[in-house]
Amino acid sequence: MARLFDNPMVLVILLVVLLLLFGAPKLPGIARSLGQSMRIFKSEVTELKGVDPEAADPNRQDSATKSEDERMRKGRALNSDGA
Repeated sequence: MARLFDNPMVLVILLVVLLLLFGAPKLPGIARSLGQSMRIFKSEVTELKGVDPEAADPNRQDSATKSEDERMRKGRALNSDGA
C-alpha cells in the first residue's frame, strides 16, 4: 500500500486544491488557527502526562522575563558608560 505523502507531487496537488477551495486570503488565518490548536493540544497532553515543561528545563525563561533581563542589562551598560 502506497503512502500518501511519499510523492512530492501529491503535496503540490493538495496545496493547489486547498488554495482553490479556501482562497489565498484565508489560508494564513487557517494556518494560524491550526498552529494555535496544535499548541493547545500539546500543552494539554503534557498536562495530562503530569510533566511540567519548566521543571524539565530549569534554564528556560519565558519571553517576558528574558526581555526584562535584557532591558536591565542594557540600562546597566548605559549607566556604566555614562559614569
